[in-house]
Amino acid sequence: MKYSFYLTTIFLLFFTAKVTAQSPVLIRGPYLQVVTPTSVIVRWRTDQPTKGRVWFGQSAGQLTRDVKESEASLEHSLTLTGLQPATKYAYAIGYDDTQLVSGADYYVKTAVPAGDTRPLRFWVLGDFGSGTGTSVQADVYQAYRNATANRPADLWMWLGDNAYSFGLEEEYQQLVFPVYAPTLRNTPLFITPGNHDYADSQTNFNIAYYKLFAFPQQGESGGIPSGSKSYYSANYGNVHLISLDSQGKPDGDFRLYDTTSTQVKWLKRDLAANKLPWTIVIFHHPPYSKGGHNSDTEESMVLLRENLTPILERYGVDLVLNGHSHGYERTYRLKGLRGLAATFNKDKNVAENTTARYDGSSNSCPILTKGEGTVYVVNGSGGQLGGQSPDFPHPATVFNNTTVGGSMILDVNDNRLDAQLLMANGTVQDKFTILKNVNKTTELTAQLGDTLQLAASWPSVSDEYRWPDGQKSRRIRYVADKAGTYPITVKDGRDCLADVFQLTVQQSLKVIAKTIASVCVGGTMPVTITFENAPQSTDLQYDVLLSDVTGNFTNEQVVGSGKLTELKATIPANFPAGSGYRLRVRPRSMPNAQLVSSGEFTVQALPTATLTGSTTVSQGKSVTLAIGLTGDGPWKGSLSDGTTFSGAANPIVLTVQPARSVIYSITTIENGCGKGTTSGQASITILIPTAEEEFAGGRLRIYPNPTHDVVYVDLTTTQKKEVIIQLTDMQGRSIHQEHFAPLTSLTESIHMPHAAGTYLLTVQVGQQKLTRKVVRQ
Repeated sequence: MKYSFYLTTIFLLFFTAKVTAQSPVLIRGPYLQVVTPTSVIVRWRTDQPTKGRVWFGQSAGQLTRDVKESEASLEHSLTLTGLQPATKYAYAIGYDDTQLVSGADYYVKTAVPAGDTRPLRFWVLGDFGSGTGTSVQADVYQAYRNATANRPADLWMWLGDNAYSFGLEEEYQQLVFPVYAPTLRNTPLFITPGNHDYADSQTNFNIAYYKLFAFPQQGESGGIPSGSKSYYSANYGNVHLISLDSQGKPDGDFRLYDTTSTQVKWLKRDLAANKLPWTIVIFHHPPYSKGGHNSDTEESMVLLRENLTPILERYGVDLVLNGHSHGYERTYRLKGLRGLAATFNKDKNVAENTTARYDGSSNSCPILTKGEGTVYVVNGSGGQLGGQSPDFPHPATVFNNTTVGGSMILDVNDNRLDAQLLMANGTVQDKFTILKNVNKTTELTAQLGDTLQLAASWPSVSDEYRWPDGQKSRRIRYVADKAGTYPITVKDGRDCLADVFQLTVQQSLKVIAKTIASVCVGGTMPVTITFENAPQSTDLQYDVLLSDVTGNFTNEQVVGSGKLTELKATIPANFPAGSGYRLRVRPRSMPNAQLVSSGEFTVQALPTATLTGSTTVSQGKSVTLAIGLTGDGPWKGSLSDGTTFSGAANPIVLTVQPARSVIYSITTIENGCGKGTTSGQASITILIPTAEEEFAGGRLRIYPNPTHDVVYVDLTTTQKKEVIIQLTDMQGRSIHQEHFAPLTSLTESIHMPHAAGTYLLTVQVGQQKLTRKVVRQ
């Protein structure tokens, strides 16, 4: 029993140990590389070879897409493609069906498309992976995380000397990846090497820097392809970024300060091809420094100042960011300073004499880019700190700090760049602002009463805009309420910026409409217009407006449109007739034009005709018919029996003498506007003396007449037809009625009422009616 127990225990321990040993463990990353508007590279390392896999999607709970490696390895690199620009994607990494890490802070935001002006943020860090035993590195990082908790950076720039002291993989593994893991997993990198990353070599490229990171050397992120991992460029929104290698010799012969090098030749092509408004260049060795390294004495720094800065300034580079010296040194916007620090001449070498702090302090207005000069910043205290050369600080600098570690945050919003030095203690010790294309003068022309949309040329952090009428937003609506030429000026809150809108307001355009005196409903009438205070334009589009019958345009209708030479108005067919209508003509592109109405005109209706005159008469008597009319005369028309009529008076009276009972109606009616509608009818009943009489299709005899009690009806027809016999009094009240099926002969007796008087006896044979008076004695 014990033996069996021991065997089982040993087996379980062995099996558990084997399973545990086979479970891959994440030992580096993930971290993000080469971000573009539609793709990004995700890298990480495991302790055992696996076929890496990345799941990604719109949120951590919807990782609906994935990409896999085809071969197992320790170093994993997968590119996510088919992404949308400036879009946040969640992701997880792992292998097979096992996710090693995922969560809310595992995400990537794709790059903003080139030329897009939406706000961007960059974090800039130099000389940071130090391992000096001090808290500088951790404090600088924590200060960044605290300051950007609600708005983290879109891109993270490294300025070289990223891992001390020799740039070994173990140093990156100990001093970089674990320290910055919360940011590496969601913020793409844009980096440059320093001398420590090369272990001070210039020709050894078999270093961790090139093994651990990917670079857009084929132009994947924009810019001219460099074909080299040592130097490259990228477009991010409206910023063109360039990373240069100031330590190595990428072509085997020359360093960055040699203008015949392959690197510098590429740099010139890339700068010449760039069309974006902002250009930022990073490399490790600063041309201007009196910190831990002296740009007056160190050869590489001297030669960079002498040979490279002319190129950067010639192509309009806005900002150069360096490390190497372990502090912060920010220059004025310099031009043409090639010599030693002592040769600095503020009048000659400063393009704009301002601290650019833009905080209301003396001489602190923003730098206004005018086509010359570059700002150079040493930002090398992300982990390392201290050191001053003789004659510190450099006379070309505005602000210096070598006692407290720090990093930089760059915010770019359209034509505004704001930079701040964020210290390890969380304070901001330096800041500067650069603006492009501001202090503009714009000439505008408007009509009196026009509403204009005016906007200041610069974005403000705190909406400090001052308009003449007290409005404080960047964009305002301005009503041109007075004629003449005058300026509308918007200023910032510190009297540094001012845009002038030189406004010329013309007297209100007066558009006078004319037309004819009358028109029929559904008809078209010509429209002419004349102008006052402006020449007539044949190119504009106009709308013709119709008032109501009182001349009121509150509920105006558009009844025509077109160019000046083809204006017409079509009156709707269902429009009521009347004589108080007016027209106006409105230019489409001149909403504030004064519209002068036409004179009154009449809308004539199509005619209507109503027939009346139903009656009963004896045979041979005449009958009067009345035709009631609407619309304007004269009128003409015809009756159902072919009788025609015409006249200008209303009503038209006709006299007819039908031979037999008949129903008249109007078949046509028309006036000058055309054919109209008809209604009504006149039913004429003809009384024939009682006797034997023949009619079309038969013979009828009614007797005796007068009578006392009974009257007889004898009927003979040539064809079988239905017969209806009806007796009514003179008021039309029915007294007796009988209906007979189709027949050819009939003899019927009808009892008369007791009351003496005259009655009507109607015999209907098919559709034919015969009516006779019968007298009851």
